[in-house]
Amino acid sequence: MASASTQPTVHLGLTSRLGDALFDHYIPHLPPSQQPSPDIPASFLHAMHIREAVYVHEQHIPLENELDSDDRRSYYWVVYAGENQPVGCIRLVPPPHEVVHEFDKHRQMNGEAYIGTVKSDMHDGSEIFVKLGRLALLKDWRGKEVSKLLVDRAIEWAASHGVALSVGDEFKGLVLVHAQIGLQKFWARHGFVLDEGMGIWDEEGIDHVAMWRRVEVKEGDS
Repeated sequence: MASASTQPTVHLGLTSRLGDALFDHYIPHLPPSQQPSPDIPASFLHAMHIREAVYVHEQHIPLENELDSDDRRSYYWVVYAGENQPVGCIRLVPPPHEVVHEFDKHRQMNGEAYIGTVKSDMHDGSEIFVKLGRLALLKDWRGKEVSKLLVDRAIEWAASHGVALSVGDEFKGLVLVHAQIGLQKFWARHGFVLDEGMGIWDEEGIDHVAMWRRVEVKEGDS
């Protein structure tokens, strides 16, 4: 096993979306190490191994809830220490998205429970955007700039793939994260700004907020 002092290298875990085939083979209530199908890409199993360690074992999210409907259409990056030790991951979910959805019933505004219309302070209701999420690092690799490698790589990819991300409309570089409330400062350091109009809501027992960033989309992308 590589030591935590080893300089990590970034590999693109998956360069295309898995599609419905993932849900034909991946069994949500089984850990990634016990998935029976040989058709599941190894890099996705590596990402799920990290997500299991962080979200299931550390944050006590039920294993069967960790795989969600966005996994079939997301792009993934995995950081490996040395050649084959997965230590961190992130995913990018392409359009389309709803800005506000089922978490309304658990929402707080100004510190009080709120049920009603929620309006984003930073989204016009029509512009398409991408969503970053499932950023996770094994414990020994936190605080070593590995998370920055992942966020930067995903952002750079989005900025250079505007055509691929233009679904029904032109992608103009708008990026959303549903940030755990304790990680607002982390995302702020990466240029994301809090959307106060979206309030605070509960996802799997953890309070979240919406944060946005706009990146410059490069012309002539592939």
